[in-house]
Amino acid sequence: MLYQTVQAKEANIRKQVAEAILSSLRYPTITERFEEVAEAHEQTFDWIFEHRSVDDKVPWDDFVHWLEHGDGIYWINGKAASGKSTLMKYIYQSPKTRKYLTEWASGTVLRRAGFFFWNSGTKEQRTQAGLLRSLLHDVLQQAPNLIPVVLPSQWASQYASKTDMAVVSSVDSWSLKTLSIAFQVLVSQTEIPMKLCLFIDGLDEYDGSDLDIAKLFGDVVVSTHVKVCTSSRPHVVFEDAFSKRPQLRLQDLTSNDIRRYVLDRLVGDPMMEQMACKEPARCTELVSEIVGNADGVFLWVTLVVTSLLNGLANGDRISHLQKRLKTLPKDLTALYKHMVLMIDEVYQEEASQIYQIIYAAAEQPGDIVPAKPPTILLLSFAMADDPDLVFTADFGFLTETDILQQCKSMDTMLRTRCGGLIETQFAGSGAANPTPWMKVSYLHRTVRDFLETKEIQAIIKEHSADYNPNIALLKGAILQLKVSRVGRHLGLGFTDKAAVLAQARTYLRRGDDAKYAKLGDIFAEFFKVGSKLDDGNRHSPFSSTQHLADACRMQVPKQKIMEIRQSKLVGQRWLWR
Repeated sequence: MLYQTVQAKEANIRKQVAEAILSSLRYPTITERFEEVAEAHEQTFDWIFEHRSVDDKVPWDDFVHWLEHGDGIYWINGKAASGKSTLMKYIYQSPKTRKYLTEWASGTVLRRAGFFFWNSGTKEQRTQAGLLRSLLHDVLQQAPNLIPVVLPSQWASQYASKTDMAVVSSVDSWSLKTLSIAFQVLVSQTEIPMKLCLFIDGLDEYDGSDLDIAKLFGDVVVSTHVKVCTSSRPHVVFEDAFSKRPQLRLQDLTSNDIRRYVLDRLVGDPMMEQMACKEPARCTELVSEIVGNADGVFLWVTLVVTSLLNGLANGDRISHLQKRLKTLPKDLTALYKHMVLMIDEVYQEEASQIYQIIYAAAEQPGDIVPAKPPTILLLSFAMADDPDLVFTADFGFLTETDILQQCKSMDTMLRTRCGGLIETQFAGSGAANPTPWMKVSYLHRTVRDFLETKEIQAIIKEHSADYNPNIALLKGAILQLKVSRVGRHLGLGFTDKAAVLAQARTYLRRGDDAKYAKLGDIFAEFFKVGSKLDDGNRHSPFSSTQHLADACRMQVPKQKIMEIRQSKLVGQRWLWR
């Protein structure tokens, strides 16, 4: 009985230690990029799980054979926006992948882990440290008995703290050296047998040297029980590193997928179906022209089909759609420029403001807290028509219904003002309408690269002179905080209020750099809102106006501080101290 009690206690301690280490490895955006990648359109990419035919004129290596019998690296390469990330997500999620890998494992325990690089995302989403934390977390979560093998010092320290043998040691800080050593132990250890297959998307999105990231995975597959499926654009370094590995070039293999997409999305539209019945030859010609012009760039097709569907909604006949198609550039970058320049003049100012807000909502040197893509609710508040709403709105000034409608209206605004270049991240949610917590970001990295060029930035700013996106984001954050207690189940950020407050401090600091005329008034409003939400925390930046000013690394005029001190609107606990 005593032995069983000791065993149970030991098992509980080991479980707590494992959970503490796994929790420390995890970070908030660990699955975000994967979730945001678009799902494959129905019945597209099915060919990846079919054995290559001997009659196939396009050279590519049989992926199923690699899963079942291959080793080393399988490289999926392709031009920008050809659908590599969507294919990688399809592969990673498919039960067929596990089925074929089980054949490779031959009775040994099979483990899988994946990582999707995202150059427009947070530091962890684009760096080697973020990659290694994610992979270690995923594998060790599946096999917690590996933790003391892979992270022996962290295990010993946490175990000692749980048994009162030492002061609790934090494992919240992970150096790249520590992570690299742990990863090398993970992929080379044989103490606990396993077969490990890694799926790494977007090596070209890595924020570092192509040579370093190619070498990392080249070294990994030296072990016979580890193999890697990876994707990237065909950069020279990757060509040199992977040219002799099993591979495929995506744009050579997707013409049938593109045709299916066009048939389902465009020809399957009820209005188009009616016209296709009357003019079948013209309809077939239109589809063939789209597929031919796509040149394997799936993103170009989605944007063109969206444009043609808009034409259908305006009453276009097939002849009009053909003319519309001929006006759209075949080059993706040229298409982006066409979409920016052809926005209705009435919408140009709002489009300019949206583009500037999304550009500003990214990490910059000197940020107090790294900026992140805004939620659709935050963006809707940042785009408020009334510039003084931040001062006049009371806490809870919107109902749940109002909030959901506002998000829906903002999503419509994105479609009409930005033509799909900036979008609400619906992927993986299954929702028909946007919800307040959904992020808003660039459609694709190529969109970000295009919009951030000096030429396009100059064009964008022409339509909204003297606009300050950081102030707009600050106002939006304050307004979001004012509705944070309305319907918490909507995910409006109530439980994330600390993160929203921290983000607002970043925009306040940037606004100070810009010398915005009304910054003092906004500072006072932010202090008022933050003080009401900080639950009396004496160590909070909102414990006094001076603490907030210091936390934002800004100088607040003495006159404004005196106004805040004398204000009776915010209550005694918000006075200067």
